[in-house]
Amino acid sequence: MKKHFSILVAIILAVSMAVGGCNNGKGDTNGPSGSANQNDGNQQTNQNEEIELTFSHMFPATHPVHLRHQAWADAISEATNGKVKITFYFSETLLKAPDTYEGVVSGIANIGLMVPSYTPGLFPMLELVDLPVDYNSSEVISQVLWDCYNEFQPEELSKIKVLTCYAIGPGGIITKNPVRKLEDLSGKQIRSVGLAASYMSALGASPVSIAMPESYEALSKGVCDGVLNAWEPFITWKLVEVADYMTMTPFLYSSPFLVIMNLDTWNSLPPDIQAVFDKIGEEFVGYHGSSESNNAIIAVQNIIDLGKEIIVLSDEEEAKWTEAVKPAIEKAIADREDKGPARDFYNRMVELAEKYNADTKYQSIKDAYLEMVS
Repeated sequence: MKKHFSILVAIILAVSMAVGGCNNGKGDTNGPSGSANQNDGNQQTNQNEEIELTFSHMFPATHPVHLRHQAWADAISEATNGKVKITFYFSETLLKAPDTYEGVVSGIANIGLMVPSYTPGLFPMLELVDLPVDYNSSEVISQVLWDCYNEFQPEELSKIKVLTCYAIGPGGIITKNPVRKLEDLSGKQIRSVGLAASYMSALGASPVSIAMPESYEALSKGVCDGVLNAWEPFITWKLVEVADYMTMTPFLYSSPFLVIMNLDTWNSLPPDIQAVFDKIGEEFVGYHGSSESNNAIIAVQNIIDLGKEIIVLSDEEEAKWTEAVKPAIEKAIADREDKGPARDFYNRMVELAEKYNADTKYQSIKDAYLEMVS
């Protein structure tokens, strides 16, 4: 029996190698980013074998953000005729949000949702996306992020494969007490992470660095007086239960999110599967952005319905805030000029924001709110 079994194994191996050789190099290698060419030429993945991947993120299974990632995974599965199967680990059950990058690099998860602001210093160029820029909507910020990623190809991302990305914002500050003018921020403990902490300090606030899942408890227990974030999280993370005032600051807040893959996992994928990931990843930049924008408008309507107060700063007051954060912006850029093209990166962000803001299909959150209450 042992002899017959050995002969059978040898036959199977010989056939597998022959099939692998025949298929080597086939498939579309012209994905949107051309990254299929990174694949190892000696790849011998069985073309009929199911590819099982893990995806770690911090959101609950019912959260709108997870539902978007599920739609992305479903699109990948459909485009590969069910060959790619992605299993999610929700609510930080596999990796804590700040550990996602290292966890994906080390292979604890094949895929993860990374927030650069949670790991200060690791992503000097991407952190610049946190800086104040006047954006109309999440669609605009997401497109700016995608364009800058592709144009600059930051060295800091060389250890992973970026599958898609988006950004949240423009945002506001949810507080227990009203913030109607710059002076009202003085001494307030405001949850703000990454470079947002530096410009909140410039505005007179005291930044508190905590991950978003901890914000509800921090606000309810008085660890912080307010939270700086996009509008949709005020509802989905239930912050409106423990705070009554929201100050609209579209010129302040944005935060990038990147879906990343372990590089060895990426290089193990056949070229045609890589091309699918590239194509659908680019499509989902806009999908994520428009979803965030729509959710922000829905959140604003919900806040109005709950009887909470939304504060819109006057043009004069906005100008005061914008002037106050300029030194923080300049310092952030100067601190990163020896780590990459920081000034060019930020200036390009501003240029692209102006370009996309001018497109009338991207309605501003401020205009949407004013229409609601007019």
